[in-house]
Amino acid sequence: MRKLPGVDTLLENQRVKELTQRWSQPLVVKFIREVISIERKSIKAGRPYSGDEKLIDAIVNAAGNFTAGLLTEVINASGIIIHTNLGRAPLPRDILSEVFNIAAAYSNLEFDLLKGKRGKRGSALRHLISAALGCESALVVNNNASAVYLILVALSKGKEALISRGEQVQIGGGFKIPDIMEESGAIMKEVGTTNRTALGDYRKAITKNTALILKVHRSNFIIEGFTEETGFSELAELGKKKKVPVVLDIGSGVLLHPSESGLTNEPTVIEALKSKADLVCFSGDKLLGGVQAGIILGKKRLIDKLNKNPIYRVVRPDKLVIGALEKLFIKYLKDEIDDIPIWKQIRTTTGELYRRSEEFAGKLGLGADDYKIRDGIGYAGGGSDPGGKIPSVIIALQNVDPKSFADKMRKCKPPVIGRTEGGKYCIDLRTVLPHQEETLIQLLKESLSN
Repeated sequence: MRKLPGVDTLLENQRVKELTQRWSQPLVVKFIREVISIERKSIKAGRPYSGDEKLIDAIVNAAGNFTAGLLTEVINASGIIIHTNLGRAPLPRDILSEVFNIAAAYSNLEFDLLKGKRGKRGSALRHLISAALGCESALVVNNNASAVYLILVALSKGKEALISRGEQVQIGGGFKIPDIMEESGAIMKEVGTTNRTALGDYRKAITKNTALILKVHRSNFIIEGFTEETGFSELAELGKKKKVPVVLDIGSGVLLHPSESGLTNEPTVIEALKSKADLVCFSGDKLLGGVQAGIILGKKRLIDKLNKNPIYRVVRPDKLVIGALEKLFIKYLKDEIDDIPIWKQIRTTTGELYRRSEEFAGKLGLGADDYKIRDGIGYAGGGSDPGGKIPSVIIALQNVDPKSFADKMRKCKPPVIGRTEGGKYCIDLRTVLPHQEETLIQLLKESLSN
């Protein structure tokens, strides 16, 4: 124990000094204390002191492990377009530029420039959404889980909310619809069975204590075989007859028709609105192609009720989200779809991908036996288009160990996330942004040469 150096002594080491210059002394002191604590426990367990150099190595490694968790740009070469672990949808660069200019100064977030007095946050955005989608009104919150929670709190707290047994879904991170419903104070009433829920099941379940009917899109799995599901329009018509609001949580929020998007398993926002359901909600950072947000559309009287609920202030969006969504919906209104990265990626043909892949591989300078360009499969990802596959093209590296090479590519600056398929490390250029291609070529060259 006496051999353990003190914090001040370790701070005098040249390698540790370099860390403090880069990351600040308080942060490096935190790493030092953690390493000393681990070493102290090791000595108490009967193991000899590792030595000063080993201790310094551990401090440097602790700093490296921490900084690897800081938010950074990543090259997504996996072929998964809306990769939940990689930040979901990338934003258009021109939108980011405009929003950062606004965020770096003061803004009219809650100021009416025409009247010269306090204004309402996000009022222009609500008009843009209504114009783009043809709905009565709209409201934006900080994510789709918040949207569902706010709706349940405002409309069904202490009362019954009907939901099919087959739609009590769980999304990433152990987040479950039944848990949200319980926390909201709504009384969850199950309808139908896991694989079959008919219109009659909803009709029988409605009582005087029923506050709303919630239908949730199964965005991350499919049920096949002996199944039955009640459609949006049927449910909306039942709700109208029984005077019970119908809420559709459609998940990813795709605005394009399947003939344009190719995503056949994903309900569209327009389809949901045409059903005349009372409220529709979806995410902003999935198939919409924007930032993290929950977007609620529907009847003005209900939207106004949500807007006045105290919980809205808890979940309302900030100026960055509002600014980015305003500019995104303007792109939709102007039909500038290919300016939105995810839609450019989804709609890129395999012919174009073969051309890009051949050119890309040529720049790597590899021999004919070092790689193969072949058909592959991409995915919408992010809990979108369940079961759907997007024909794609992959560059499969033939002479590297896929696991060790994947580890090496993750340590690049910026890190590269590819995928392993058929025992080979593969690159799918569908999800590599155009401005990242040259960087990826250099990183691959360096990694392959070593």
